[in-house]
Amino acid sequence: MNKAVIMHGHEARMGILRGMSSALEAAQMTYGPCGWTVAIDYHAPQIRSTKCGASVLEEFGLIDPCEDAGAHLLCHVARQVQKYAGDGTTLASILAYGISAETYRQNVMRNDYTEVCRGIRIASQMVEQFITETSRPISGSNDLYAVAHSASGLDKALAELVVQAFTSVQDPSAVFLQSSETSSFEVVNGLLLDAYSHDRFDHPCKSVLLADPGVAIYPGSLETWDQISHDLQKTLASGADVLIVAQHICPTFRGTVPTEIDRCRLHLISMVRSRLPYTVETLQDIFRTRHPSFNRRIVIGNDRVFIELSNADFTSGCAAAAPTPTALISIGEIGDTASLERMERAVQCAASVRAALKDGCVPGGAAILVDAARWLGIQQVDDSATSLGIEILRRALISPAQILIDSAGELGGHHVENMLSHATSGLVFDLRERSLRSAEAAGVLDATAIIIAAIRVSSSIAALIALTEVVVSQHHERDRDRRRPLHETHH
Repeated sequence: MNKAVIMHGHEARMGILRGMSSALEAAQMTYGPCGWTVAIDYHAPQIRSTKCGASVLEEFGLIDPCEDAGAHLLCHVARQVQKYAGDGTTLASILAYGISAETYRQNVMRNDYTEVCRGIRIASQMVEQFITETSRPISGSNDLYAVAHSASGLDKALAELVVQAFTSVQDPSAVFLQSSETSSFEVVNGLLLDAYSHDRFDHPCKSVLLADPGVAIYPGSLETWDQISHDLQKTLASGADVLIVAQHICPTFRGTVPTEIDRCRLHLISMVRSRLPYTVETLQDIFRTRHPSFNRRIVIGNDRVFIELSNADFTSGCAAAAPTPTALISIGEIGDTASLERMERAVQCAASVRAALKDGCVPGGAAILVDAARWLGIQQVDDSATSLGIEILRRALISPAQILIDSAGELGGHHVENMLSHATSGLVFDLRERSLRSAEAAGVLDATAIIIAAIRVSSSIAALIALTEVVVSQHHERDRDRRRPLHETHH
C-alpha cells in the first residue's frame, strides 16, 4: 500500500533543510586531509568504511519524508560532482547546504523567489570567473604531488604512486586503475581508443580490467543477440568475460540476450568507424591472432578503451596505429573493506590530478573560496538581486574552510576571520605547523575544475530549494525497512 505525503511552502523548505543538515552532519566528517573515516552500517554483511562524501550519502535515509527528500537532494549534489568532476563531493555538499540555508534566512520575508535564484546564479558565475583568473597551470612534479597529496587524504604512498603513473605517460587519459592484492603501476603498450561504454560507471576514473576476454566485433548496427551469438559460443562455454564491439548497439539489445547467460560478463562498446585509426577488419585480425604465453588485457573506462598488444602484433603490422604507452595502477590493501576505501581515495586522487593537468590548480584547503568571499565583499553592483546573491554566496563560501579547520581540532571561525582580514591571498591553515601559511609554501593545491564544478552544482541545487513550494513524498511499504535513522551512521 502506497501513501503520499504533501507539504507546502515554509514547512516544505524547512523539512528539506533539516534533512540536508542531518545528512551533512555525517558527510562533512570526511572533508579534507584530516577528515574522519565514516563507518556505515546498512544491515549488510559487513560495515562500509569510507572517506568519500558521496558514499556516505548514497544510501542515506531518514524517517521523516520531507527530511528524507533533503538528504536525497544532498546525495544528488554529491553524485553530480562525482560524475562530472571525479572529486569534490563533500565540498559540494557543504556548499549546497550553506547556500540553501543562507538563502532561506535571507529570503524568509520575501516573495520573489525567481529574483533570488537569478542573483545566486550571477554571483556563482562571478566566483567561477574569479577562480578561473586565479588558476595557474601545473609547473612541475611538486605541484602535481601537492594536488595528489591533498586529494588522497595525506596518503603519501598513494600520492606518489599516482604521480609516478601520470608522469610516465604523455596522455592524462591513458591512466587506468584496477584492484589488486598489492599496490603498484606498470606501463604497457597498446591501442587507446575513444569509445562509448554501455556499462556506465558512477565515477569517471573507474575502469574494468578484462583478462584475455573473448571479443566479438560487429561492423554494423547490433540489434539482436542472434546476430552475434555464433561468434561467442566457445568463449561463453569457457566462462571468460566477453567484449562486444559494434558501430551501433541498440538499446533493446540486452533484452534479447538469453536468460541463461550471465549478463555481468557482457561488456558493450560502441565505436565510431570514422574515428578509428585502422579498419574494422584490422581490429578483427588482431583478436583472431593468438600468441603463445600472452594473455591480452583490455581496460574499459567511461570514454576510453585500452587494448594491450604484444610485440608480435606490432611487428606483424596488424596494428596500423602507433602504440600508446598506458599506465595501469594497481591498488591493493589487506581486507576487502580497506581495499574499497583506498580504491575510493585513489580514484579521487587520479581525478584531481587529471583535472589539474588539464585546467590548472588553485590554492587548496578552501583558501581559494575564502579569497573569493573576500573578493565578493568588495564588489559594487546596482542590481538588488545580484547584491543579495553575492551576500548569500559570500557567507556560504567560508563554511568549508571553517569545517576543515574544525576537523583538525582548531577554532575554525577564529582562523577564517583572520584569513578574511589578512591582505594576503592564498592563505591556508597548515595542519602541520598549526598556523596560517601560504598555500604554495604549505604544498596545498586543488584542481581548478574540481572547485568550479562544486560551486556550479551546489548553487544550482540551492536555487532549486529556494523555489520549492510543494514536496510530494510517495511512501512504499516495502521501502519502510530501508529507511535508517541518523543514529545508525557512526563516525
